[in-house]
Amino acid sequence: MYRSIFLVVIIAIFTVANVANAALYQCLKLNPSTVCSAVTGRVYNVAETTVNCDNQQITMVGICGSNTGTADVTTRDNISVSTTNTSNIYCWCMMIEPVPSRWVYRYQYQDAYNCKMQCAVGCNNAFVYDGTGDRSFRSAMISNLIQ
Repeated sequence: MYRSIFLVVIIAIFTVANVANAALYQCLKLNPSTVCSAVTGRVYNVAETTVNCDNQQITMVGICGSNTGTADVTTRDNISVSTTNTSNIYCWCMMIEPVPSRWVYRYQYQDAYNCKMQCAVGCNNAFVYDGTGDRSFRSAMISNLIQ
């Protein structure tokens, strides 16, 4: 009997968690055409950045890796970071709040130092500016949320 009660409680917890998660995705007001405002500003040599889109904060991380792709459209589940630091020249961005996304390739830097210094700023700029590449980046990120 205790096993049955325990099983029912576990199923109830997972059901509530899944319903809450589904509700969060339905309430997420993200649109690739929305231009956001910077919350963290142009802060260099950091991995995390935050923007405000229609009163909804979006936090992203920018990491330099050794995987390349097509700027602003390539997505991946994982990126590789080389032990040879000079290979980490490709900036990848991931939304971490309010919901996580897949990694989206932003662009290539000349060297690992500049990538490390500017990658998160590049992620931020994709939401703050409204060029064709910026809209493509936002679209790639928003359409690749992880459920």
